Amino acid sequence: MLYLVGTHPGGNVQPEAIELREKLHAALQKIGPLETCVCVDVPTWYNLGSHALWVAMLRYLTQEVGARIGYVASAEQFAADEMEARVGKAPLLLRGGYLGDFWRGGASRRQQFFLHLIARYHDRPIVILPQSFFYSDLRRLAADAAVLNAHPDLTFFARDQASYESAQAALPRCRVVLAPDSVFELADLSDLPEPPPSRFPVLYLCREDWSADSTYEPSRLNIKGMLSTDWKSFAWNLRQRWTFLRKHTRLEQFIQEVWQRRLRTPREWISRRAWEGRVPSAVQLAERMHRPEHYLRAWSLLHAAFYQLTGC
Repeated sequence: MLYLVGTHPGGNVQPEAIELREKLHAALQKIGPLETCVCVDVPTWYNLGSHALWVAMLRYLTQEVGARIGYVASAEQFAADEMEARVGKAPLLLRGGYLGDFWRGGASRRQQFFLHLIARYHDRPIVILPQSFFYSDLRRLAADAAVLNAHPDLTFFARDQASYESAQAALPRCRVVLAPDSVFELADLSDLPEPPPSRFPVLYLCREDWSADSTYEPSRLNIKGMLSTDWKSFAWNLRQRWTFLRKHTRLEQFIQEVWQRRLRTPREWISRRAWEGRVPSAVQLAERMHRPEHYLRAWSLLHAAFYQLTGC
């Protein structure tokens, strides 16, 4: 059995999760007052954990802080002139996740976007929400740390003790704060999706892009009755198999929504429709954030994460 974000399958929230949520709030208070802010780190790939962190950040800012998120964009959408016109010099917040040299692909491109923003915008506070911080290449660490240390007002939240200690050593000119993972902002969610019973007593969510000789490779754990799998959403990435879809984004989205997420899994689709009805309407969200469609899509994908994890 797996307890997700501190919630029992029956819908009862674990006290430990609420305590971590309170600690997260206490740490994030060090950001200071926020009336308007910028969030330009919309996840556009298939890692459901990234979408959970995005939802957690937007929920915290709008529901706990009461901030207006005046500009929202993905790296591809980002337009400096539009941001300046909408929010001026408002603080820029980057969602939780990972900073380092372990991951490649989308994570690496995201980090380059991070560093570009930090290097360019010395005219406003920048807050990096709880991250893991790990580098194996000391030259890469020195180069990236130089960009962060050069910013006059940068706050870095670390989501574990090892990351906190590493960031403290590497970022002496930044404010480094230890905080629980941003996902604990979701600890008060109840009535999680109830998928069909699973025959596996243990689910190991194992990223397939880890190296085969990793210490945490599933076969080395020697756990009976364990299902090892990556996020099922990575199977929706049709562009890797059908390259012609790279030029036909809408067709890819149609196949994902109609076939992969509806006709192939009707029970999950019915559950997701009820889940999507629990989020405030786009009209309500539009009062608090720019481009609310990014939040609505992430909320839908959050259902996929919960449905997969609570199915163990």
